[in-house]
Amino acid sequence: MQNKMSTELKTLKAKLEVPKKDESMSSNYKDVDVQLNRFWGGEKRGLSLQFTFLGEDDNYHHFQLDKENVLLLLSELKDNFNE
Repeated sequence: MQNKMSTELKTLKAKLEVPKKDESMSSNYKDVDVQLNRFWGGEKRGLSLQFTFLGEDDNYHHFQLDKENVLLLLSELKDNFNE
């Protein structure tokens, strides 16, 4: 039986890129906390991971990865950040 409860894993510090509203093609950066939560996404998606952060509009935003994509992300991170 799968764990159907949401579990808060960790909070990471990140930078949110906020484009300037002029024609300079430059950006400012806002410090944000990114909460990682593991949850059961149902029979089709299975175990999943949600990233939640406060956007530049001061509203919460999130994106989710199913287990297959979490493993692909993990592989990419290991391949490219394992120095």
